[in-house]
Amino acid sequence: MRKLLIIIVILFIASHISFAQFNLTGEFRPRLELRHGYRTLPAPDSELAAFVTQRSRIAMAYDSEKINAYFSMQEVRVWGNKGMSDVSPGLGIHQGYIDVKMNKYMSLRLGRQELRYDNQRLFGNNNWNQAGRTHDAALLRFDRNGWKVQVGAAFNQQSERTFGTDYTMNQYKSLNYLWVNKKIGQVTFSALAVADGYQKANTVNTTYLRSTLGGILVWNPGKSTFEIHGYSQGGKTQTGKAINAWYIHLAAGTTPVSTISCSAGIEILSGNNMMISENKFKVFVPLYGAAHAFNGHLDYFTDMPLHTSGAGLVNPYLKATFKASEKIEIKADYHYFALQNKAVTVVANQNKEVSGYLGSEIDLILQYNFTQVADVSIGYSTMFATEAMELIKGGSLKEPNHWAWVMLTVRPIFFKSN
Repeated sequence: MRKLLIIIVILFIASHISFAQFNLTGEFRPRLELRHGYRTLPAPDSELAAFVTQRSRIAMAYDSEKINAYFSMQEVRVWGNKGMSDVSPGLGIHQGYIDVKMNKYMSLRLGRQELRYDNQRLFGNNNWNQAGRTHDAALLRFDRNGWKVQVGAAFNQQSERTFGTDYTMNQYKSLNYLWVNKKIGQVTFSALAVADGYQKANTVNTTYLRSTLGGILVWNPGKSTFEIHGYSQGGKTQTGKAINAWYIHLAAGTTPVSTISCSAGIEILSGNNMMISENKFKVFVPLYGAAHAFNGHLDYFTDMPLHTSGAGLVNPYLKATFKASEKIEIKADYHYFALQNKAVTVVANQNKEVSGYLGSEIDLILQYNFTQVADVSIGYSTMFATEAMELIKGGSLKEPNHWAWVMLTVRPIFFKSN
C-alpha cells in the first residue's frame, strides 16, 4: 500500500509539471448471491448457497501528448474468507500498461491489459466475474479515416528461465491476432484472425497452434439492427488432434419507441458426434470472450466442450429492455438450449445417446441508477430443464432451480486534473 501511495504522488506531481491529465478513480462492487441451481442442476436435498463477494478497484490514468499510462489494482474476496486479524496482502494488479504514441494515427500499448473486440464474444473482459480477465500483451493500434486496425501479440512464461521455454500453465503460450474494423454508411464490418498456441502436454518444445478466422457484418437502418457473425477454427488441439469447427450467430433488433428495445437471434457452436469415433475435433471454442452475456446468466455453458459433453450448442434467444424512467431499467431474456450434435452418457453401465432440447432459461434484471456514479441491480434466473440436461449436467430436474442476486456498484472519482 505504501508503494501504491508513492506512485499516486509521483503521477500527481508529473501531471502538473508536464501539463498532462491525471485521473484517480475507484470501483466498489459488493454482490449478494443466493444459489440453488447456478451452473448446474441441484442435487436432491441440496441446500441453498448464500454469500457475498466484493471487487474493490483503484485506477490511475495519466494522459500526455506522447505517452499514456493506466494502472489499476484490485482485491476480490468473499466476505469472511479471511480472519478479522488477518493482514496478509490481497491486492493484485488488474491492468498496468503504457501507450506510446508514434504519431497521430498509431500507438503501441505494452503491458497487462483488457482485450475487448466487437461484442466481446471472442475477446472480452468478463466483467461479470469479479476478477475479470486481462492479458500480458503488446498491441499496435492504427486509427485513420474510419479504419481501425489492431495487431496483438503475447508470449507467456511462468518465470525468468536460464534455458528453454517450458510452459506448463493451462493457458496459451503464444497469442497473435489481427483485427480490422470499418464503418461504411449504415454497414459496419469487422474481421478477426487469431493464432493461439498451447504447449503439448508432457513435452517441452512442442507447441500446437489453433487458428480462428471470421468476422461480423452489422447493418443499422434507422431504428433496427441486423447482424451476421461467422467464424471457423482450424489447426490443432493441445493434444495434436486436427480442428474443424465453426460458429454462426444471426441477430436482429429494433427500438420501436425510445423506452423499449428488443432483439432476437440464434447462436450455434459446432460440436462432435460423440456416438461415433471422429478423427477431428469439431467443437468450436469461443477463445477468451464472454459467455455470461450470450448463453444465459446461469452460466451452464461457459466451457466448451466440457459443458456440452463435446456436442456443441444451439441457442435461440429473445431479449427485451424497458426503460421505466431516467433511472430505472428492466431487462428480460429467454434462452432455448439444444445440443448441436449427439452426446453420450453412461447409464446402467451402457452408453446412452443424448441429443436435442436441453432446457429453457429466463433471466430478469432490474437496475436503478440513483446517481451518475452509483447503481444497484437485482437479478433472478431459473432453468426449465429436460432429462437431456440432467444427463449432461448432473443433478435433478425435479429440484427447484433458482438463482438470485443483488449488486451495488459505486465508481467514485477521487481526483481529476484540468
